[in-house]
Amino acid sequence: MADNLNNRIVIFISSSQDEFTELRKELKIDIDNEALKFSGQRIMHGVLIENERGDVISKDIDKWIDRTSIYVGIFGIDYSDWTVNEYKKALSRGLPTLIYRFELEKRSKLQKGRKSKIQRFLDNEVKNKGVRIRGPYRRKQDLIDSVLNDLAIQIIEMVTEDASIRKIVQKCPLLSLRSISG
Repeated sequence: MADNLNNRIVIFISSSQDEFTELRKELKIDIDNEALKFSGQRIMHGVLIENERGDVISKDIDKWIDRTSIYVGIFGIDYSDWTVNEYKKALSRGLPTLIYRFELEKRSKLQKGRKSKIQRFLDNEVKNKGVRIRGPYRRKQDLIDSVLNDLAIQIIEMVTEDASIRKIVQKCPLLSLRSISG
């Protein structure tokens, strides 16, 4: 049974608090409840860092990124230093990353000719690292549905990868899962 948080797959939800206040909360609830449809157990736990500032938020980000299994980043029109830093920390720890572009409004004609700060970041720091950017999404429910679907696919890939590692360990007696996992 996955009642204990330590037994759940932790999903770190990263986005601008100001731009996506309601979306963040809805996505967390859906992630927390999604597995119940299939297994009757809570196997996923969405994490949001909310309403914190300074050293407290930085420590919480580090704590939760260290406990995270999958990073979900949602980028819109507003550039957020916190969201960018969360992405970089997740990437530096080798976490699977799912990145989405969500724009409730189309950019104005003035902005279409120039790249925004967030678009430059996505091009230079995300695409150039080989990370896929999904979207842009314009409807909240389409984005949430896509995130939940992509999480299911990512979890299947992680389980398959883990099974492959176990097979290798079984074939090589000098290796153990403890030595591989650090």
